[in-house]
Amino acid sequence: MFKTVLIANRGEIACRIIRTARNMGINTIAVFSEADRDSLHVSLADVAVNLGSSEPQNSYLNSKKIADIASHHEADAIHPGYGFLSEDANFAELCERQSIRFIGPPVSAIRSMGEKDTSKRIAESAGISVVPGYHGGGQEIERLQSEADQIGYPILIKPIAGGGGRAIRIAQENENFADEVYAARQDAKRIFGDDRVLIERFITNARHIEIQVVCDDLGNCISLFERDCSIQRNRQKILEESPAADLSSTMRKKLSEAAISLTQAVDYRGVGTVEFVVDTDHADAFYFMEMNTRLQVEHPVTEMVTGLDLVEWQLRIAWGEEIPIKQEDISLSGHAIEARIYAEDPSQNYIPASGVLDQLVWPNSDTWLRIDTGFVEGDSIPTHYDPLIAKLIIAGSSRTQALMRLRKALASIVISGVSTNLDLLRAILSDDRFIAGSVKTDFVEEHLDTFSLDIPCNALLAIGCLGILDQRRANTISQLSVSVDPNSPWHCTNSWVLNGHATERIKFRGSVREWDMDVVRLPDGCSVTIDKKTVVVRGSLMKGYIKTEVEGVYRLVKFALNGSSLSLRWDGRFYQLEVVNGLANSVTENENNTDVRSPMAGRISAIFVKSGDNVEVGAPLVVVEAMKMEHTVRAPSSGRVGNVHYSIGVEVEDGSNILEFLSD
Repeated sequence: MFKTVLIANRGEIACRIIRTARNMGINTIAVFSEADRDSLHVSLADVAVNLGSSEPQNSYLNSKKIADIASHHEADAIHPGYGFLSEDANFAELCERQSIRFIGPPVSAIRSMGEKDTSKRIAESAGISVVPGYHGGGQEIERLQSEADQIGYPILIKPIAGGGGRAIRIAQENENFADEVYAARQDAKRIFGDDRVLIERFITNARHIEIQVVCDDLGNCISLFERDCSIQRNRQKILEESPAADLSSTMRKKLSEAAISLTQAVDYRGVGTVEFVVDTDHADAFYFMEMNTRLQVEHPVTEMVTGLDLVEWQLRIAWGEEIPIKQEDISLSGHAIEARIYAEDPSQNYIPASGVLDQLVWPNSDTWLRIDTGFVEGDSIPTHYDPLIAKLIIAGSSRTQALMRLRKALASIVISGVSTNLDLLRAILSDDRFIAGSVKTDFVEEHLDTFSLDIPCNALLAIGCLGILDQRRANTISQLSVSVDPNSPWHCTNSWVLNGHATERIKFRGSVREWDMDVVRLPDGCSVTIDKKTVVVRGSLMKGYIKTEVEGVYRLVKFALNGSSLSLRWDGRFYQLEVVNGLANSVTENENNTDVRSPMAGRISAIFVKSGDNVEVGAPLVVVEAMKMEHTVRAPSSGRVGNVHYSIGVEVEDGSNILEFLSD
């Protein structure tokens, strides 16, 4: 077996690979960027080497530097994890030239499956149905338009290179097809350096089902069954489960056979995933979508229902060993579901968020629970990489039991200091349609409004105000000297004023609305006026909890305030609020002059305008890229662009003034 393996990745997947390697007696080498200097995977590895700059191109995508580090430290193999260099055929080839084993498939398989048009042609030659579309070389808009008209709308426009759901566009009708193709090409060129696209019919009522396959050098190839990845947001998976709900054994067999046929057509070796679109409007209709020639983010659900370690299998197959069991010896046991916990801002359409993980509390460990993470409490979420904080994987004897356990586990998680998608996950898992297994790829977008968790009552807002006052008072006491005389007015720290109590203004912002409140401090609590209604809460903040009484009902409410981020646990659910400083504004306005600000911390990846340009409302101004996502900042109205303060490639902070804009 290999003596030393270098892990060319970061975060939870690097930690996960290191743990299996350690169990197998293999030494590990971690690589890290400046942003990850104090990361968990660095401390877990036997050796850790600094790659330098935090920018992915200069660190985790610097293939030559990584290969040279592996050679210098006499690594036998490199495990690329997922993302970054995991599907880079040139990197795999470089490893071969330097006599380092690449833990993955042959270079030829990576290349043939890496371009969507080529992979679809191979699938067709293997007798596997593909989504009706055009995958030819002609890229003239007239040719694409003609093909789209014949295929029928809506049309999905995909970049031939790349993946991860990026740069994909949908043309709903003939009239907007050319505009969507142009936009897709611009995005593909910027992100992947290749503006070629393919088009295919958009299956409106679709499930995303993928098959886990494993092949060795001796010609053995098996299926480890399916995963349902239909719960997505912005074409990014957030919930995955195995087995797929309501999938017949006949369909499972057909999908597995199709996946194995494809792997044999490309002489595959190692672990891979073949992805299919299942058309729910037509019984037994499924189409090949793409193949991922690497370990998937969601591989733990397969491990939970099969009892196998896929990373161990990768290492053993790369060493030349035979798959140890036959297809007929593998069975599904129970049900497993994975929830991806991301650093995202629900109030800003779930754009990536960054910050310090001031609190990070996970559920109590159990045999049916697994947490894959690369972070510990106090770590920072950098802006340069994927915003995944952790994966929570739950197993049960049935889907019902797994769902119940997952809901309970999610309810006990506490993350503060950075916004997350926890509330969205909790809402989906409590939805009757999801519980019934009625899911499609557009499930989240179709029902997103019903998943937006508004504050349930004014009492919770009032409790939040009480906690803020108590924390502010505690901070004041720690900083100021107070009189020891209990009868002195200087002994009082509860907003006391002569002949009355002081009224303060506190403003909260949620995912749906804002609240401006008048708050009066009382000797044993506070009085809060919200929307002309007054709520009196009594109690105090002690060790992160508010023990309070509201309208005769006693409650214990979890309270966490970090900067402007407020987290409250109420009836088993966590609610996130932003405490807004009434004296500060996110934009500066002077008559018609507005400073356009960045919606998140990231890097300017595109600028579409220059000073003096006249633009229409909604016109793209700049693109801010962070954590593998792009956010286009658009013109707030018709007007003229003033000074542009940044250039392409420059890092910006959340709220940075990007450019000046003069409205008409």
